[in-house]
Amino acid sequence: GTDTFGCVSNQEIHVIEVNDAPDLTITGVKKACLNSTIELSVSSSKNDPIYWIDTECGNNGNQIANDIRRVKLTRTGDYKFKASITTNGCETIDSLVVTVYPNPTVELTSDNNKNYVCAGGSLPLTASSQTNKYSWNISSSTSNKVSVKPTTNPTTCIVTVTDDNQCTGSDTFDVS
Repeated sequence: GTDTFGCVSNQEIHVIEVNDAPDLTITGVKKACLNSTIELSVSSSKNDPIYWIDTECGNNGNQIANDIRRVKLTRTGDYKFKASITTNGCETIDSLVVTVYPNPTVELTSDNNKNYVCAGGSLPLTASSQTNKYSWNISSSTSNKVSVKPTTNPTTCIVTVTDDNQCTGSDTFDVS
């Protein structure tokens, strides 16, 4: 067009399309115990392929075949899981960090250093652990000490300890 001074301008109008970034969510537990298996869920409202990136489970760059993934946690510390989706040239990345705690240890011993008991007698057992939540297969006691009166030969005593992270450890003791 020509303006009132006789100047001619060549203006080009560029239309810029703004695409929405796709949504993407990884969900799952944020803390777990060593050697447990967790489930991760990946979701998006878009139908474009979703890919794992920089994952702890060796699937870097692999397209996610379904929205649920099971992962066995074989070391303590943080696992970081990331996924990406690209729609209309816009990429979204989501991540989830899972902290893995060690399982508590426990040692089950007899108070008199024996693993047998005479007929009608009992054998006192003590569980030693850094945690204080105890459960037994032979008693409803929550103490670290029980007294065993075997009804079968041998009797297997199992103590399980649970720490503040809900991780468990156990030990067994056979009484004959």
